[in-house]
Amino acid sequence: MTALTLRPMTDDELAKYVEQQESGYARQMVEFGGFKEEDAFAKARADMERLWPGRQPGEGQQLFMAEIDGEVVGHLWLAEESAGRVGQAWIYDIEVETRHRGHGYGRDLMLAACEEARRLGCTRIGLNVFGGNDVAIRLYQSLGFRTTQMQMSKSLP
Repeated sequence: MTALTLRPMTDDELAKYVEQQESGYARQMVEFGGFKEEDAFAKARADMERLWPGRQPGEGQQLFMAEIDGEVVGHLWLAEESAGRVGQAWIYDIEVETRHRGHGYGRDLMLAACEEARRLGCTRIGLNVFGGNDVAIRLYQSLGFRTTQMQMSKSLP
């Protein structure tokens, strides 16, 4: 099997990604975070504008396509954190395309993210994962990620 490789997103890929990222982030907040739809979309817009001023990646933002034998199998949004976390990289988004899941590419992509963070001089890497995303949680735990914060909620009938 050929190794997974990362390459920077092209301008066209970046434009498409920005469009999809905001709506996908909002949908996850609704599905996993219990947000009302209008609140989720407002938060997604505000967060993206903070991180992507003018719809362009801010300083320290790294965007990659993940490929196997030249075929795109996923993507990675990695950032060097500056908000009091010296030496830490942050995974804002990591995803294997649906049709490529179940082949170990998620693990390979996470390992590539860790390697890229090391290349940037980072000594730690972090991410957020919504509760209910059990497949991702198990993957991250198997790679040595540990819970550092936790939010919980309960529906009240």
